[in-house]
Parts: sequence; C-alpha cells; structure tokens
Amino acid sequence: MIRFVADENFDRRIIRGLLRRLPEADVQTIQELALNEASDAQVLDWAAANDRVVVTHDVNSLVDVAFERVRVGAAMNGVIAAPDKLGIGQAISDLALIATCLDPEDLRNQVLFLPL
Repeated sequence: MIRFVADENFDRRIIRGLLRRLPEADVQTIQELALNEASDAQVLDWAAANDRVVVTHDVNSLVDVAFERVRVGAAMNGVIAAPDKLGIGQAISDLALIATCLDPEDLRNQVLFLPL
C-alpha cells in the first residue's frame, strides 16, 4: 500500500475522510513530523528517505521541485497534486484508489494530478 506524507497546506478534511474510508491507510503530516518550515526540496528529501509519496495542493512550486529532482536523477517517490478547487469527496476517492491499487514503484519519479 502507498504510504503518504501530506504537506503543510494539505486539507486535513481529506486526510480524515481517507482514514475513515480506508483505516489502514498510512498518512503522516508535515506538522506531525515537525517539518512545518521545511522547503519543498527538504520535504521531498524526507519523503524519499522514508518511502513516502507527497500529497499536496501546491500544483506549482512543489511540483516544479519534484520535476527538477527527476531531471537530475535524485530520488523521488512521487507526488500527488490535488488542486484546491477539487472536491473533498473526489480527492478522498482518488487517494483511496491510488493507495489500494498502485504499488509504490508505480509512483516513483511520477507526478499525478487529481482528479484521476
């Protein structure tokens, strides 16, 4: 199952809904990890070192940093970008589908944009 880390601006209602729908989901938040002030690069470094896929609403800068990591050959476990305007229910459904149907290797060096 995919293990997620939610960046600091990710909607906690989505996380709660995902955990209600899929109690076995493994989701950590940047706040729980005391990485609130970390740069996008530091978040992606931590995610790579800890086998986590980053979920974010930051469809610009974090995604750009992720693409740059792939370009230079740095480890990147994957990013899932959900635009702010995406409905909470849709985001929960898409993340549950990703968590249960994909293997971590499927997301390595990938950026997925929701909705699927």
